Amino acid sequence: MHSPILKLIALAAIALIGIVNNIYAAPSPGREFDHFATGFPLTGRHVSVACEACHLSAVFKGTPKTCKGCHNNGATPGKHNKHIMSDDNCDNCHTTFSWQQAAMDHNSVLGSCSTCHNGSVAEGKPPRHIMTNAGCDECHGTVSWVPARFNHDNITGRCDSCHNGRDATGKHASHLATTLDCGECHNTTTWTTAGFNHNNIDGRRCDSCHNGVNATGKHAQHVLTSDDCGMCHNTNAWTPAMFDHSNVVGTCSGCHIDDKPNNHFITSRECNACHVTTTWTTARYLHSGGDYPGDHNSTVRCIDCHTANSEIATWPSPVYRPDCAGCHESDYKIDSHKHLVNGVTVNYTVSELRNCAGSCHKEDKLVTQKHRVTDGGW
Repeated sequence: MHSPILKLIALAAIALIGIVNNIYAAPSPGREFDHFATGFPLTGRHVSVACEACHLSAVFKGTPKTCKGCHNNGATPGKHNKHIMSDDNCDNCHTTFSWQQAAMDHNSVLGSCSTCHNGSVAEGKPPRHIMTNAGCDECHGTVSWVPARFNHDNITGRCDSCHNGRDATGKHASHLATTLDCGECHNTTTWTTAGFNHNNIDGRRCDSCHNGVNATGKHAQHVLTSDDCGMCHNTNAWTPAMFDHSNVVGTCSGCHIDDKPNNHFITSRECNACHVTTTWTTARYLHSGGDYPGDHNSTVRCIDCHTANSEIATWPSPVYRPDCAGCHESDYKIDSHKHLVNGVTVNYTVSELRNCAGSCHKEDKLVTQKHRVTDGGW
């Protein structure tokens, strides 16, 4: 009587086992595995790669999840020998969709810029690039190549190899003419505050710059002269100047206004009428007027004739001026000056022999002239 019931129970158990078996059965051939759940989703070219290409010998556990884990030139191709020096994070530049079209990321690059930017592997310096041994990144950035953050450090060559008015700003039209390089006077930190150097200035006069416009020139009280500054001044020590009277324009008194001492001979003549610039203290006036009887060879002082210490001469016997007797009338000895007139001895008067030096001149060239002004033995 129990057998029908047992049969029903057995049939129910078999049906339940079938349901469970259907639920836990292995996936049928062609059914896709959810690779995303493994933490390594298949994208791009990885979708078509056979499972056994990565899961060798059907071993799933421990399969690499990084590019370099497989692309190591062992299991699969890795970096070739001409690859840019970089770290091993392939996906920083490459994608699984198109390996060749890489999106360059300089953050992964190792080494200096010039290892790639050498004109062969990648674009390098153009022919007119500034001469420098600095790395590209000293001035350029990988996000924006231009404009560059210029840095003069490690620049090789002269400044004017770039600062020539074409590649970079050069000398302006009114710049001082010189063969010196910019760096002799200027610096890259403060261009306008130049440390001026006069060396190698192209043979120009000082006043071509020191004209009161381009540079400080002569002040209002400067000596009047046509000389260039360098005739008296030098660039090492502007003062004191090595004064040279040559080419001085104007009169002595234009500069030597208050230089006469109080007891100086009273005259309106210029200093150089008596003095010379080489020996100032040995003064001598050369009389050229008709009132001067000649240069005496004696110690006659100015005040012996110019008793008032001025240009006005005081003649003891003005009636005889400008002859010798004008001063030497009292020296005339009438008894010593005689001549024969019709056999009679007659004394010469002072007036007759007023020109002592000329009155006793003999026509005979062998007889020495007496009473010459240049004769010390009067």
